Amino acid sequence: MASAGIAVQRTPGIPAFIAAGALAGLHIVKQEEQIVVIPGTPTAGELSEKIDAGYVVVIMKLSQCVETVHECIRKHPANQFHYFENVGTNKEYYTADKKIISEKYYPYFSLMIIQ
Repeated sequence: MASAGIAVQRTPGIPAFIAAGALAGLHIVKQEEQIVVIPGTPTAGELSEKIDAGYVVVIMKLSQCVETVHECIRKHPANQFHYFENVGTNKEYYTADKKIISEKYYPYFSLMIIQ
């Protein structure tokens, strides 16, 4: 699913994952949920630990951990995986379709929110 044409204006100081949440109409965290923002360097075990602990996980620089993400999608079928690339540009893209995410090449300007 591509973005529905919602324009997200780049504003200095607004993190990409906040703009991504606005693009997809997501409540990134709700009520008592906790969020952890990590670079694209986790192992599958480290990422699974955070997911199992109940964190909402934001992975920045997703291109550095493609196989880790693919493995976590298989291991955590109940979780939602929100994939974004080029947020705030005319090439922005969003999908929550796990099949597409599992087969996609992740460019440098990509991120994921796992809920």
